[in-house]
Amino acid sequence: MAKVFLHIGMNKTGSSAIQSYLHHNRQALKEAGLLWPETGLDMGGPGEGYHYRLSTALGFGAGPREAGDANERRALRKALEAEIAASEARTVVISSEYFVLRRKPDMLAEFFDGLDASVVVYLRRHDAWWPSLFAQAIKTTPKPPWRRSFESYHAFHAQRQSQYFEFGPLLDDMAAIFGRDRIIVCPYEAGQNQPNLVAHFLNRIGVPDLADLVPPPPSG
Repeated sequence: MAKVFLHIGMNKTGSSAIQSYLHHNRQALKEAGLLWPETGLDMGGPGEGYHYRLSTALGFGAGPREAGDANERRALRKALEAEIAASEARTVVISSEYFVLRRKPDMLAEFFDGLDASVVVYLRRHDAWWPSLFAQAIKTTPKPPWRRSFESYHAFHAQRQSQYFEFGPLLDDMAAIFGRDRIIVCPYEAGQNQPNLVAHFLNRIGVPDLADLVPPPPSG
């Protein structure tokens, strides 16, 4: 049975770099035994190459769309199983940082039931993570519901609790679904993510040699 790794971010921990690398090099990686499934991928617009369609169907959507119905979820699971079988992959990676949103876990647990699945999550020190979130929000939110100060931004989101801002509850909830021994926690620290973030990720999921198949990602 293939080992399935669900990469859940968090946001501002290099998720886009990992997702872009795996997506754009998916053919070479597939030939070497690592599958970046087409099942659940967005294939157009800003979400292209990320498994946002899958996370939304399981109730972890960033927008207002409701979770997919049971038929859609069954179809996605059937398609994933068929894709894994056809590829004969030993390793499968699915990635969406939206899985860190606070949502009911029932559909997530149901979808991955019976798969040899583990969760990979990168965590960043709060004193670096919150300022990074704020800097991005200032650039991308023209009319924010908070005053344009870090203190107001922090207070707004801490009260709203739309996602996990404390790491313990996130890890506990994921462990309740997948098992505590299947939660792979990685520090998002440049000094530890050597020689680069993607190589570090591939090493943690047990395929360090695959980093040599394709050109290294840009630094930074």
